[in-house]
Amino acid sequence: MGNTRRAQHKLRFLLAQLEFPNELANNRSQVNQLVVRLGTDLAPQAFFWRSLSRTVQLAFPHPQYLEGSLGKQVHQLRYVISLQQAEFVQTHYAGATDQEKLAHYLRTLPHFLYSFSESDRYHQKRSNHGQGALPSGTGNLKVTVGFHAEFILDSTGRFTNILDGTLNGVVNGASFNYACRNDATHRRLDVQYRASDPVWRTQMIRTQGFKAPTLAQYRDSKGPYAVNGYSARQNSQFLKKKLAQSV
Repeated sequence: MGNTRRAQHKLRFLLAQLEFPNELANNRSQVNQLVVRLGTDLAPQAFFWRSLSRTVQLAFPHPQYLEGSLGKQVHQLRYVISLQQAEFVQTHYAGATDQEKLAHYLRTLPHFLYSFSESDRYHQKRSNHGQGALPSGTGNLKVTVGFHAEFILDSTGRFTNILDGTLNGVVNGASFNYACRNDATHRRLDVQYRASDPVWRTQMIRTQGFKAPTLAQYRDSKGPYAVNGYSARQNSQFLKKKLAQSV
């Protein structure tokens, strides 16, 4: 219990230093200020992110979810972190597109630190309960760094973030992971966020009926999530292969 309380105290101290709001607004000025306070030169592979994730795991041990006032802030903080990490790559690496900049960044890392293998199924949401169109492009892809940091790119090579002001970003954007791997802790702390999401995001997703594919739909080359005769999974693998070849 002592470790949990100490970890919660650390998180409250961090949130106070960031002047993090009780509810994250859909306001780019507020978000920009939070990114600056996080640190514009803090790299996605920095030890700080692993330390923060461990603190969150200690503060919210099994079977707790990121709920309550502290849990809600910690959950919403992940969206600011993902935007900060995308902007770090945009600022520090050369390239005509975000995808080219990400490729240049990945070249600086040891191969074991980044992965193209994590599923991006939850980042392929379509409107009208899955029967409508993607918000933009022909699909999204995911790249992770140390599992915690994740980058979502659309089919045009543009970063997609929940706080970037675009529909695809709000619906399908990147979300920093507090877990260390794709396991039960990941589902509890990163996937099943319950009522802790920003109200404006929840309303947008519900109003337009955005829905991620089921596992079967993700692999279906003829269903509503298919792209030009390929399943959403096959399309994602194709996009990832193009990126991997440039690293």
